[in-house]
Amino acid sequence: MWQRVAYAVRCSTSFTPCRLLCSQQQQQPVKLSIEGHVGRITLNRPASMNAIEASMPSLLESLVAEANDNPSVKVLVLQGAGGNFCSGYDLKLYAEAPRGSQPGSQLMPWDPYEDYQFMRRATQHYMSLWRSLKPVLARIEGSCIGGGSDMALLCDVTIATDDAKIGYPPARLWGCPTTAMWAHRLGLEQAKRLLLTGDVISGRRAAQIGLVGESVPTEQIDEAERRFTDRLAGVPVNQLFFQKLMLNSVVEAAGLANTQRLATLLDGMSRHTPEGVQFQRRCEEVGFKQARMRSAAWHRLPRLSQFRPRSLASSSCPDSPVFRPRLLSGIQPTGVPHLGNYLGAVSHWVRLTRQDGADRPWSPPSLFCVVDLHALTACPEPAKLRQLTLETAASLIACGLLDSPGVRLFCQSQVAGHTELQWLLSAICPISKLQHLPNWREKPYNNAAIFTYPLLQTADILLYRATHVPVGEDQLMHVELSRELAARFNTRYNCSMFPLPEPLLPCGAAAVAARVRSLRDPTKKMSKSDPTAASRIGLADSDDEIWTKLRSAVTDSTPGVSYDPEQRPGLANLIDLLAALTDCPPAEVLVRHGPVENKLALKRLLADSLLERLRPIRRRIAELLAPPDGPAEVARLLRQGREAAEAEAAATIAEVRRLTGLPPL
Repeated sequence: MWQRVAYAVRCSTSFTPCRLLCSQQQQQPVKLSIEGHVGRITLNRPASMNAIEASMPSLLESLVAEANDNPSVKVLVLQGAGGNFCSGYDLKLYAEAPRGSQPGSQLMPWDPYEDYQFMRRATQHYMSLWRSLKPVLARIEGSCIGGGSDMALLCDVTIATDDAKIGYPPARLWGCPTTAMWAHRLGLEQAKRLLLTGDVISGRRAAQIGLVGESVPTEQIDEAERRFTDRLAGVPVNQLFFQKLMLNSVVEAAGLANTQRLATLLDGMSRHTPEGVQFQRRCEEVGFKQARMRSAAWHRLPRLSQFRPRSLASSSCPDSPVFRPRLLSGIQPTGVPHLGNYLGAVSHWVRLTRQDGADRPWSPPSLFCVVDLHALTACPEPAKLRQLTLETAASLIACGLLDSPGVRLFCQSQVAGHTELQWLLSAICPISKLQHLPNWREKPYNNAAIFTYPLLQTADILLYRATHVPVGEDQLMHVELSRELAARFNTRYNCSMFPLPEPLLPCGAAAVAARVRSLRDPTKKMSKSDPTAASRIGLADSDDEIWTKLRSAVTDSTPGVSYDPEQRPGLANLIDLLAALTDCPPAEVLVRHGPVENKLALKRLLADSLLERLRPIRRRIAELLAPPDGPAEVARLLRQGREAAEAEAAATIAEVRRLTGLPPL
C-alpha cells in the first residue's frame, strides 16, 4: 500500500519501520511532506524530468485532499524533484509505446468516448489544485512543459526561476491544454501567440507577460518561496479559503468548465488527426526525439512545395536538387573533453565516420570544426583561447576522428566564408526568429554575438551544404533554423542552392552516453562548469585520478546493485557509463558481466573498462601536446583540413555571390 509522509508521521509509533516508509516514499511518483504550516507536494520522477505516468494525476489529487485535511497546513507548495518541475506526459509511454499498450492509448480506429473519459479524469485530478480549499504555490524550476504547465497554471500563485522553460509545444501537432487556463492567465492575444506557435519561453519572460507571478534567479527561489509562505502563516485559514473561493468564481463564471470540456475533446481529436497518427507511428519507429525533430521542422516551415524552385530545369544553380550526403559538426574549444563529451558526442562522430559500404553514405570530405569564433561570445583571454583550441583539436585527433579517409578537422576562424555567409543569411532572417531562440534568452552575457550566434551556426552548416548534422538535443532548434533559412534562400533566389539539413541525434550506446550525469550529483549533467573536479572524468586524467573519482561517486544506501534510473540515479549513472563503454543496453549490462555483488565491485568493473578505453587516448593526447613535434603535427592536420574546407567553402560563396547579385571575388 502506498504510504505518505503525513500518514507516516501520524503512525510513527506503529509497527511500520521508519526506513521502510522513507523507502516507499522515495519510490512513489508523487509525495507529500508536512513542514510546519506548509504541505509540500513533490512530483517525484527526477530521472524522467518528472514526466507524467498513469498513476500520477490521481495520486496528486489524493495528496491535495490529505494536505487540506491536515489542520496544521495553511498553504501547499507544488514542486518537482531533481531541478525540473514537470516535462509533460511521459512520451516513452504515450508516444513511443505501441498503441493500446498503455492506459489511455487506443488501438485504431479511435474511440472519442473512451479517449474523452481518460483525459477528463486526468483533468479533474489536476483540478484538485484549483479546488483546493487552501492556496497552492507552484514552484517552477527547469522544464514546465505540456501537462506540467497544466498543473502549474491551476495553482493560485506561481514563482519561477529566470531560466525555467515554460510552454505547450504539443499544441503544434499533438495536443491541446485540457485545463484551458492560458487565456485566463494571459488574455487572448498572448495566449494565442504561445499556443499557435508552441513556443517555449523563459521564466523571466513568463513573468513579464503575466503567465507567472514572479521570476527570480535560481539561487533565490528558496527565499522567494519562504517569503510568500511565511506571509500566510498568520492569516486565519478561513480568510485564505474565502479569498480563493471568491476569486476562483470569477474565472468559473466566465465558462472555465465548458472550455475544459471542449479542450479535452479537441485534445483527443488533435492526437488522432492524420498528422497526429503519422507522428505517433514515427515515434514507435525511431523514438520521440527524432520524430519530434522532423515533425517540428516540417510544421515550422511552410509546405515544402512552397520552397521548391518554380522551375528546376531553369534554375541557375548548377547542382542537382538531390544533394550528396555530407556530414558536418562542430565543437567549442573548451580544452580536453570530459567523459560525457567523449561518449555523448566525439565517439558518436567517430562511429559515423567509420561506417563503410552501403552504411556509410557520406561524400568526402566529412567535416568537423573547432568553432573558435563561437567561443568569442564569452570573451576569453587570447592566450587561453589558443591553448584550449590546441587541446580540443589534439583530443579529437587522439580519439580517432581523423583515422578514416575523407575526414577533415579545421578551425572555423581560418575559413573566411563562415562570417561572409553569416552576413548574407542575416539579410533574410527575421529578428523575431532569433529572439525566440534560447541562446539569447538564457545566456548571461548580452552582447550582439550572442544574439547572432545561431546565424553563425547556420552558416557553419550551409557553407558546406551539409545534409546531416550530428548534434545533441539542446541544438535541435538551431538545426531547425538552418533548415528554415536554407529554404528561405532557395525561395528568395529561385534556386536549389542549399539542402535542408537533418539532425543526427545519438542512438544506441551514444544515446545512453548522452545521459551521463555528474559523479557527485546525479541529478545534473556531467559538466566542466561544475566547480567540483570530482564530478567529472577528463580524458587526460591519470589512472589514480579516475579510480579516486569513481570510488567516491555518489550512489545510495540501498544494498545490492540494480538498474533503476528513477529511484537509484547515482547507481544507474555508473551502469549507463559501463553500458556505453561496452556497447550493451543498460538493462543487460549487469547480466553480460556476470553477477556484480556490490557497488564497489561495479565501480571496479567500470574502472577497468574505462582505463582500457582511455589509456591509448590519454597517451596520444600527451604526445600531441608535447612541444615541439606534437603541436606541429596538430597544426599540420588542421592546415590540411582548412585547405579541404576552403575549397568547398569557396565554391559555395562564389555561387551565393552570383545568386545574390554581388560581384565575384
